[in-house]
Amino acid sequence: MNCFLKGASILAFSLTTTAGSFPAIAKPTKIPAEQLEGKQHISVIPGKEYEAGALHTLIFGTHWRSLWTTPVEITVLDLKSFGGGLVPFEKGGGFQTKTLSFKGANGKEYRFRSLDKDPARGIPPKLQNTAVSAVVQDQVSSSNPVSALVVSPLLESTGSYQVTPELTVLPYDKGALGEYFDEFAGLAGTIEERPTESDIAGAGFKGADKISGTYAVFNNLEKDNDNHVDEAAYLRARLIDLFIGDWDRHSDQWKWAGYKKEGKTRWVPIPRDRDHAFSRQDGVFSWIITRVMPRMTGFKSTYPSVKHLTLSARHLDRRLLSGIDRAEWDAITGDVQEKLTDSVISE
Repeated sequence: MNCFLKGASILAFSLTTTAGSFPAIAKPTKIPAEQLEGKQHISVIPGKEYEAGALHTLIFGTHWRSLWTTPVEITVLDLKSFGGGLVPFEKGGGFQTKTLSFKGANGKEYRFRSLDKDPARGIPPKLQNTAVSAVVQDQVSSSNPVSALVVSPLLESTGSYQVTPELTVLPYDKGALGEYFDEFAGLAGTIEERPTESDIAGAGFKGADKISGTYAVFNNLEKDNDNHVDEAAYLRARLIDLFIGDWDRHSDQWKWAGYKKEGKTRWVPIPRDRDHAFSRQDGVFSWIITRVMPRMTGFKSTYPSVKHLTLSARHLDRRLLSGIDRAEWDAITGDVQEKLTDSVISE
């Protein structure tokens, strides 16, 4: 994604130089403390800064601006009761999303992910705080702000593992947030269980004996024959990826739940991070970008090239799907189609 940001920066520089000045786009803003005080729920506009006129949308895309600028009702997170009480212990996130991990008194871990993004952090330093960074920030509007909430029930309906995110805003609670207060208090986002094993009986994600990243699982696969991936489960998850147009499914977008039995370990995929599910790529800027980086297919009424849509996950697909024969493949595909009913989709 960092390569994309650099490439987009160069293109944005060319467009803004040609088209003239570009209005400054505010970076993700916090909800003021006085608006949250004493409230359990609040109406929030996820990204008012993405509102734009006709000329702007012609060049830089209509995207999901209407959704970003529509008020939504979200919960003010009660850090003292959610998960039995949450204690933050680690911040993270890539070049765009801010994340904060919590330990719950119930033995589970949780992860907060900011709703709005700050991709300008990934562009070259010389272009920071310029019209170029404003263009890159503006393109966050191509993503669907609530995509994760839509994807979760689709995965559940087909029997795939998933986390269940909830819309929330972090409170101005200095005692609970501690050193993370200044950076995270007032941010709107989602809170979801962070897949992990636990010392508390029954608290581990889906009862797994082990939770690992993709590279650790691959090392285990190469080490011996006592480890194997549930290929059918992986195919089910990948079919949903195609259905929702999620083109960004590289190795870091997966966790794996390991189950030990009779000396062998079966690894079941846990897809995560849905920033590019249902993304929209329209406007002159996006048209040029997708010519250079065709894997950024976007979600529309017709399916794009499967080659481009699956490009980011090609190494995983080649390694993990080669053991499924045609008959099993067709059976799994048919089952997924059957379970994705109109009622499931409409919900």
